[in-house]
Amino acid sequence: MDRKLYLFILIEITLVFIAWFLVNYFSSYPYGIPQTKALAIPFVWACLFVYLKGKQHTYIAINSYIIFLLFLFADRLNFGAVPPNVHIAYLLLSIFSVFLFISIYQNLLPKKPRYASIFSFSITLILYVIALFYIIYSINFNAGISREVFYAILQTNVDEAIDYAKDNISPLWLGLVFLVSLFIGFLLLRQEAKETALIEKSLLIFLVAIFGVLSFSNRDNIRIYSFANSTITEYWQELALFKRTQERLKSNKIRFEAVKSEVGETYLIVIGESLNKKNMGIYGYFRNTTPLL
Repeated sequence: MDRKLYLFILIEITLVFIAWFLVNYFSSYPYGIPQTKALAIPFVWACLFVYLKGKQHTYIAINSYIIFLLFLFADRLNFGAVPPNVHIAYLLLSIFSVFLFISIYQNLLPKKPRYASIFSFSITLILYVIALFYIIYSINFNAGISREVFYAILQTNVDEAIDYAKDNISPLWLGLVFLVSLFIGFLLLRQEAKETALIEKSLLIFLVAIFGVLSFSNRDNIRIYSFANSTITEYWQELALFKRTQERLKSNKIRFEAVKSEVGETYLIVIGESLNKKNMGIYGYFRNTTPLL
């Protein structure tokens, strides 16, 4: 390799470490610098970048590394410190995406690179949007995402969703998603135009399979997924229980009896369809939203 190539690889590795450090540092501010032993994660990525640089798959590597950083950033903002098992789970998922995208270009659609780019773009956009959903929510409301958010999404309709978006989602965020889409397209189109060196088919299939299995077996540690999955599962279970209870009420299988001996009581009923205690003055919210409580 000539000096220019060595210099380019050195710059790539440096940028990998800098990007990882910044994501960890600013998403955990003011808790400080990431632990030294965590440097193994960007070191793995640096080695992967060197390997994929030799195969001319640099743009796919960049795309998947951004996916990794976005997921890591979203996790830190919403769930706090990222333990090693969670960090590794995101690493496995993003490396799986690397070899999946390469397989799409090289094996699934080798003679139709434009279709390969569209397919890869669709998968990438879904992953980006999932991470951005968590990031934008946390920054916009200065709080980690909660189960109630998913309950509200599952219970809403199109009109309510549009009204909510108008009131709470800044055009700047929509512009960010648009720019992200353009950036994804740019990376994949540049990759499409590359003269790549083929990775041996059996090796590529092995890598896709092994990292796919590892990612699936560690899915509970991918907190962005596991939190949403457990919340949605719990919601449908509670909804099914509620429907069964309604059916029992309609068939008179449940009877309620209330007896009272006092007179002149005052009963207060609070119905909060989308009430959050973080917006209640009684719990420290800066507006006096609960003056009589």
